[in-house]
Amino acid sequence: MKDGFKSITIEPFNGYLDFQGPINPQKPTNNLVLKGDIHLHLSKAIKVKRAAIKFVGSSRVCHKNTLDVVDISTPILPKLKTQLFSSTTILGPGLVILPWEMEIPNIYPCSVMIKRASISYKIELSISMGLHRTVTAEYPIVIKRYLIPCLEVAPLVPTKLYTKTISTKFHYEIDAPRIVCTAQQTIPIAIKLLTIGTHKPVLSVRTQMIQVELYRCNTLPKTDADMTKFKTQLLGQKNTSSTASRKGESSKYAKYTKRTSPAIIHTLDETQPISSNQPLLQLSIIN
Repeated sequence: MKDGFKSITIEPFNGYLDFQGPINPQKPTNNLVLKGDIHLHLSKAIKVKRAAIKFVGSSRVCHKNTLDVVDISTPILPKLKTQLFSSTTILGPGLVILPWEMEIPNIYPCSVMIKRASISYKIELSISMGLHRTVTAEYPIVIKRYLIPCLEVAPLVPTKLYTKTISTKFHYEIDAPRIVCTAQQTIPIAIKLLTIGTHKPVLSVRTQMIQVELYRCNTLPKTDADMTKFKTQLLGQKNTSSTASRKGESSKYAKYTKRTSPAIIHTLDETQPISSNQPLLQLSIIN
């Protein structure tokens, strides 16, 4: 360290933020408070002009499209900042503990770290003693987001019905949950099938989990990038205007799919009658 600082440590009381439900930037609710202590070990008295703690997020996308390799890093807005001192302060030698607290609005996506994309957050401390004399420290923060509060309510989540008719062959319906908790270990699915113009029996049903990743890169207008006067109630209006200007940019999408291995084959009884009212197959896919 330098300028009389032996060490600087940021110690949040909890390095994880657990948000509930989807993001609603227009009316953010259930905000969380992030708090902790800063431990400064000083070898001498220090005159501090400014000291601030920031909540900073960053994202990165790296993939290959039809033309070239896309590798873009960008900050996640808005950045949050809290001043630790209202005026110039002198800190004595030895151990100095500075408490800090910051409210984090429920508008940030969860932390992600996969092959082609990442979203990360951190607490950043900046202490200024004068012109060109600044020391910094940081601590990573993980944001988690849960669409359901606990495993017990997972069966209560409404399901979604997927239907399709293949001409002259059959009509099928798949009743699957909209949200799945990873702690369930299995995914309950009901399949209905009605054959058209044929009496051939259904011998088997093949199921396979597919992970879909969709990426799109756009240039952010300067008016949207200026978040110094960020107001959440205006965010919905900005998103509406930005979406309208993005028409015709669908060619900039990059899509990746990943299939689980192996696929599961469910063998059916040939003598089982096909009914349009009862599920042909009720199964649980192992997650």
